[in-house]
Amino acid sequence: MWSNYAYFKLDVNTSIEQVQTRLTAISSEENSRQSADYASIYLGTQALTNIMSGPDLSNQIGESISSEVLWILGILALVVILSAAFNYTNLSIARSLRRAKEVGVRKVVGATRKQVFSQFTIEACIISVFSVIIAYFLFFLLKPLFLNLNPEIQRSLKLDHEPIMLLYFFAFAIVVGISSGFIPSLFLSKLKAIQVLKDVSSTRLFSKVNLRKVLIVVQFTLSLAFIISASIAFRQFKYALNYDLGFDTENVLNVNLAGNDPELTKAIFEQIPEITDISMSSHLLSTGSRYSNQAKSEDGLDSASIYLSQVDHKYIPLMKHQLLAGTNFVQKDKVEKEETVIVNETTLKKFNLGSPEEAIGKTLKFGPETSLIIQGVVKNFNYATLDSEIKCFAFRHLPQRAQLLNLKIQSDNVLATRKKIEDAWLAFDEVHEFRGSFYDERIEAAYAEFSIMFTVVGFLAFITITISALGLLGMGVYTAETRLKEISIRKVLGASESSLIKLLSKGFMWLLLIASMITIPATYFLFDAVILSDQVNRAGIGVLELSLGVIVIFVIGFTTIGSQTWKAAKSNPAQTLRSE
Repeated sequence: MWSNYAYFKLDVNTSIEQVQTRLTAISSEENSRQSADYASIYLGTQALTNIMSGPDLSNQIGESISSEVLWILGILALVVILSAAFNYTNLSIARSLRRAKEVGVRKVVGATRKQVFSQFTIEACIISVFSVIIAYFLFFLLKPLFLNLNPEIQRSLKLDHEPIMLLYFFAFAIVVGISSGFIPSLFLSKLKAIQVLKDVSSTRLFSKVNLRKVLIVVQFTLSLAFIISASIAFRQFKYALNYDLGFDTENVLNVNLAGNDPELTKAIFEQIPEITDISMSSHLLSTGSRYSNQAKSEDGLDSASIYLSQVDHKYIPLMKHQLLAGTNFVQKDKVEKEETVIVNETTLKKFNLGSPEEAIGKTLKFGPETSLIIQGVVKNFNYATLDSEIKCFAFRHLPQRAQLLNLKIQSDNVLATRKKIEDAWLAFDEVHEFRGSFYDERIEAAYAEFSIMFTVVGFLAFITITISALGLLGMGVYTAETRLKEISIRKVLGASESSLIKLLSKGFMWLLLIASMITIPATYFLFDAVILSDQVNRAGIGVLELSLGVIVIFVIGFTTIGSQTWKAAKSNPAQTLRSE
């Protein structure tokens, strides 16, 4: 099925329903004129907003963002919000002992359970609303950094805000505040005044409910997941950049011809001494730019789709493709008929052409009027991105169809040479802007999704780690407060500060172990079986990527918990026990 797209702006007095009615009438009229052998014509409308957040159509104008990406970003944002809510709940629980006497005094003077509950819930909502205000200003600081991650993001997103959005966020903040403050408020409102005023340290809000530990495990799990994901994305990105494509891209500047005559443009650049060689091609391989055509063997029994690139006689030696058999193209007049083709190894296997030497001289048919003799065979190379397997490929000697010039540069100052090339272009063509980029830059851009994933997930990992550190701080404060009497007795009996830190950090280690047992296999499965499953060539998920998060969380956690324990252990046991 063939599809074409037209873009139009509606008159202010015209509805989209009116336009669709007219388009349907046109479709019916045209279909009535067609024979039964032809597919029916359908004319429909689609809003630009649906094109932006939808599939990438073949000939649409502008960029698109897949709905999957939007869902992933939304889920990641929700995860961070949940982590923050869990952390606030955990910190509130840790702070509850310090405010236990306050609750006891309020109840003694007549405060009801409902009033205590309302007080702490409202406090949580106020904190959440103030967080939104701070986040609003952080948004303006981080907005340009996010948009500058990739040119496609700049073209696709503006991140503009409207007053109504602020109302939504404030409403959302209240919901988050109520949700995160509910449990601490509930437990604080249950405190008995007599017990609290008599002995705060003996107060146990969670003698049966291990909610705090669950929240800590959840935070550990989220932090580990983000760190591991960022590590895997970074490794995949570096793997793609350093992968042997099968040809040389070093110091090759690709210049878009913008419709100019290839030979005339080539003559302009040949005058620049830093340019050692120039070739022509129709496509920029290994960056996702490709097209295919149907081909048959000379006996007509075998047929397959072959990816193609039209090149001149200098392309293969300039890009250093390895010829396994046969010879390269030779320079010919433009008027001469195309006669030969150079194919890759996969083409030989697909058409049963034997060894590279045996394939030389055999014929491939590209349509009813084009039969080309195999002149050479090149070693397989990655003409597409690494997520695609290597299929049939052929170089055709059609320099007149070139859309790119590939300039081999030898210079001590490559950037200055590029500026010289741009100036030569502008002197030659005053209409079209100079569009030239180094091959390595284009390859890096082709795998920008991994770079963006690493940056975004890394930033979220930083946020979740910070949140988790605050949660661990709350855990340390709570542990020190509830076990201060125990610490003092152990110290009187001769326990050292290091042994006390080891004793009180044991629980943290168990929580980290549980989180690791959950996160490591889950994250490994997610990347191995889902995210990277369609990547034909990919970096392995090593022990370093899986263990990095555990090491980071361990160091941060041990430092946080240890500092609070050390503070409690350094206190005067006589004074502590006297106050008890």
